[in-house]
Amino acid sequence: MAQPKLKTVAKHIANDPEGNPVIMREVDGELVHNVLYRAEEGKPIAGELVHCEQHSDDPTMYDVETIYDPKTDGPAMVNSLSFRTGWDRVFGKKAEVN
Repeated sequence: MAQPKLKTVAKHIANDPEGNPVIMREVDGELVHNVLYRAEEGKPIAGELVHCEQHSDDPTMYDVETIYDPKTDGPAMVNSLSFRTGWDRVFGKKAEVN
Protein backbone atom coordinates (compact mmCIF):
# COMPACT_ATOMS: atom_id res chain seq x y z
CA MET A 1 0.00 0.00 0.00
CA ALA A 2 1.37 3.45 -0.88
CA GLN A 3 1.99 5.81 1.97
CA PRO A 4 0.25 9.19 1.99
CA LYS A 5 2.51 12.03 0.90
CA LEU A 6 3.48 14.40 3.71
CA LYS A 7 3.29 18.10 2.83
CA THR A 8 5.03 20.74 4.93
CA VAL A 9 6.41 24.26 4.60
CA ALA A 10 10.15 24.95 4.91
CA LYS A 11 12.36 28.03 5.19
CA HIS A 12 15.76 28.24 3.52
CA ILE A 13 18.06 29.43 6.33
CA ALA A 14 21.60 28.88 5.03
CA ASN A 15 23.88 26.84 2.77
CA ASP A 16 26.28 24.15 3.94
CA PRO A 17 30.02 24.43 3.05
CA GLU A 18 29.39 22.65 -0.29
CA GLY A 19 26.62 25.11 -1.21
CA ASN A 20 23.67 22.76 -0.52
CA PRO A 21 20.59 24.50 0.93
CA VAL A 22 19.84 24.04 4.64
CA ILE A 23 16.13 24.29 5.46
CA MET A 24 14.11 24.36 8.66
CA ARG A 25 10.70 22.68 8.74
CA GLU A 26 8.25 21.06 11.12
CA VAL A 27 8.20 17.25 11.14
CA ASP A 28 6.06 15.33 13.64
CA GLY A 29 5.57 18.47 15.76
CA GLU A 30 9.28 19.32 15.99
CA LEU A 31 11.38 21.87 14.11
CA VAL A 32 14.18 20.09 12.26
CA HIS A 33 17.05 21.23 10.06
CA ASN A 34 17.63 19.36 6.81
CA VAL A 35 20.30 19.66 4.14
CA LEU A 36 18.92 19.26 0.61
CA TYR A 37 20.88 17.26 -1.95
CA ARG A 38 19.91 16.65 -5.57
CA ALA A 39 18.85 13.09 -6.32
CA GLU A 40 21.31 11.68 -8.84
CA GLU A 41 20.85 8.65 -11.08
CA GLY A 42 22.74 5.63 -9.73
CA LYS A 43 23.43 7.13 -6.30
CA PRO A 44 21.73 5.84 -3.13
CA ILE A 45 19.16 7.97 -1.34
CA ALA A 46 20.26 8.81 2.20
CA GLY A 47 17.07 9.90 3.96
CA GLU A 48 13.86 11.30 2.59
CA LEU A 49 13.20 12.05 -1.06
CA VAL A 50 11.32 15.36 -1.29
CA HIS A 51 9.98 17.73 -3.92
CA CYS A 52 10.36 21.45 -3.10
CA GLU A 53 8.25 24.15 -4.72
CA GLN A 54 9.43 27.72 -4.13
CA HIS A 55 6.84 30.31 -3.03
CA SER A 56 6.37 33.10 -5.58
CA ASP A 57 5.99 35.81 -2.91
CA ASP A 58 8.98 34.74 -0.74
CA PRO A 59 11.95 32.96 -2.37
CA THR A 60 13.17 31.66 1.02
CA MET A 61 9.95 29.66 1.62
CA TYR A 62 9.15 26.28 0.05
CA ASP A 63 6.26 23.85 -0.02
CA VAL A 64 7.87 20.47 0.65
CA GLU A 65 6.24 17.21 -0.38
CA THR A 66 7.76 13.98 0.91
CA ILE A 67 7.87 11.46 -1.94
CA TYR A 68 9.72 8.69 -0.11
CA ASP A 69 10.45 8.33 3.61
CA PRO A 70 12.52 5.26 4.47
CA LYS A 71 11.41 5.18 8.10
CA THR A 72 7.74 4.64 7.17
CA ASP A 73 8.11 2.05 4.41
CA GLY A 74 9.21 -0.86 6.62
CA PRO A 75 11.71 -3.52 5.64
CA ALA A 76 12.33 -4.37 2.03
CA MET A 77 10.51 -7.42 0.71
CA VAL A 78 13.34 -9.57 -0.51
CA ASN A 79 11.14 -12.15 -2.20
CA SER A 80 7.51 -12.96 -2.80
CA LEU A 81 5.31 -15.96 -2.00
CA SER A 82 5.49 -17.13 -5.62
CA PHE A 83 9.29 -16.93 -5.49
CA ARG A 84 9.37 -19.04 -2.31
CA THR A 85 6.98 -21.69 -3.67
CA GLY A 86 8.96 -21.82 -6.90
CA TRP A 87 12.13 -22.25 -4.85
CA ASP A 88 10.57 -25.23 -3.06
CA ARG A 89 9.60 -26.82 -6.40
CA VAL A 90 13.10 -26.45 -7.79
CA PHE A 91 15.21 -27.21 -4.71
CA GLY A 92 12.76 -29.10 -2.50
CA LYS A 93 11.51 -28.26 0.96
CA LYS A 94 13.73 -28.29 4.03
CA ALA A 95 14.06 -31.66 5.67
CA GLU A 96 12.32 -32.02 9.02
CA VAL A 97 14.64 -32.54 11.97
CA ASN A 98 13.50 -35.01 14.61
